[in-house]
Amino acid sequence: MKLSLDAKIKQCMGALGLQIDEQIRKRLLIYQEELLRWNKKINLTAVCDPEESVEKNLVDSVTVLPFIPEGSRLLDMGSGAGLPGIPVAVARSDLKVFSLEAVAKKIHFQRHAARMVGLANFSPCHGRIEDYERLLDKEDLFDVVVARALTELPQLMEWASPYLKKSGLLIAMKGPREGHLSETEGNNNLEKFVLRANQSILLPVSRARRHLLIFEKR
Repeated sequence: MKLSLDAKIKQCMGALGLQIDEQIRKRLLIYQEELLRWNKKINLTAVCDPEESVEKNLVDSVTVLPFIPEGSRLLDMGSGAGLPGIPVAVARSDLKVFSLEAVAKKIHFQRHAARMVGLANFSPCHGRIEDYERLLDKEDLFDVVVARALTELPQLMEWASPYLKKSGLLIAMKGPREGHLSETEGNNNLEKFVLRANQSILLPVSRARRHLLIFEKR
């Protein structure tokens, strides 16, 4: 018998050791419904099938949760459709989640989705990552910066550093061929960070490999 989307998300998260209650799962599925509906008008995600989206958008996004300290200010850098920022904010009401995205129509979608889901701990910002001097209040640096499939590590480190507090975490969400550090060799930005974890994750249905590279700012 075919599983409902709620049963599927519960099963996938359970396979990865993630426990998320029914009300949170319902809110995640409301977000996904809006994501796929808007995706017919504007390009938000390459994953259009609802069942596939449960695993590759929702579940993939929340794999970062065990690595985010309680009460953190978190920046989703280059957030696109709000992935992973919106699912993370839905799952963790203790966090203050901010997203930064340069494409105005994607920020418009994020604002709409946040209203539909009823998010009080999520703030989208329209701007370019490089404009940190204009965007950032130095007294409000972030505890965590997360980026999902955004760019190569040297560039990611350069972008993330001005936004992070000392000892803040950079979580780079990478694909199957990107869970290594060879691309950082000879890169001066690596001196600003120390690798704390390289977590390999196998998505339970597609068996797609993911890597979470967790760096601490020196």
